[in-house]
Amino acid sequence: MNAREKNKKQRTEQIILAAEELFSEKGLYDVQMQDIATKANVGIATLFRYFPKKENIIVEVAVFALGKFQEDLQKIADSEKNAFDKLEHLFDYFLEIANGPARKVTLFREAFESYSSYRNEPLENIDAYIEIQGVLSNEIFKIIKQGEVDGSIRSDIKMELALTTITNCFGIFSTKITLHEKVANFPSGITAIDQQQFLKEMFLSYIRA
Repeated sequence: MNAREKNKKQRTEQIILAAEELFSEKGLYDVQMQDIATKANVGIATLFRYFPKKENIIVEVAVFALGKFQEDLQKIADSEKNAFDKLEHLFDYFLEIANGPARKVTLFREAFESYSSYRNEPLENIDAYIEIQGVLSNEIFKIIKQGEVDGSIRSDIKMELALTTITNCFGIFSTKITLHEKVANFPSGITAIDQQQFLKEMFLSYIRA
């Protein structure tokens, strides 16, 4: 990579990181291109050269955020643990995302998927986002295959169906309940984390061999 290409890559990442922070704080609709340019410390003309439309930045931020999740999942899948312990680690990771510093990024992903679902036509470059989702599914299926060998998860159920359903439900539930905790009507003393932990243990008990 020559100096010009390196500079372009750094500038692109600078813009994406600035946009991610703004979208996570203010939502997709209240952030203007000038806001992103100011946050990224670039001129508005420079921003439009890199991203001609706001939706181009929105998609790139979504791809970037999901790419970070892919890297973390890869580390879990490549660890020396048995399949069940990897899945337990995965659920703990979901909890960390929903309740830790990455909570704002979770809010952005929720907003992005709602934004894209209401579009009459697919967003430009949405294929890159969908491709990463496919990679994530493949990594989880690899853990299932490992479980068939090491015997740490059940073999008497359709595990791919079960785990796909479980991870989707757990991920959606954790995101929703955390983001709406301030307005949700929980019984006294029962927190969002309590419910997430209970659901995690219920799911893990179901798939444990």
